[in-house]
Amino acid sequence: MNKASFSLALTRHLLRVPALWLCAALWTPLATIAAPDASFIEASEVPGGIAIVDLGPAAESGISVRWGKRPIALMNSAGRLQALIGIPLSTKPGTQELSVTLADGSTKAASFTSRVSRRIPAP
Repeated sequence: MNKASFSLALTRHLLRVPALWLCAALWTPLATIAAPDASFIEASEVPGGIAIVDLGPAAESGISVRWGKRPIALMNSAGRLQALIGIPLSTKPGTQELSVTLADGSTKAASFTSRVSRRIPAP
């Protein structure tokens, strides 16, 4: 290896190192975040809002939840498993049934009540 090719190889190597450090610096905060907390989410069980349904202790894994045919997002918040449900604008007021499938394959029901939103009159 001559001096010019060694210098070029060394330059390429040194350019990669800062890029690796930059990637590590950007990913470290994401990796060190504890389990997300849903306390910043304000539940509003109206069409266009979000319903939060508590499903019990978050000790079990492999749980899935569906609302009709829609899969529902789950979050561990303060040791509790919670379903986060975006309520479509077309949803009618009333009790909405969820199907919870446990890790062993058994199912149980959960529900939330969608209500009518209070509309602010136009000025």
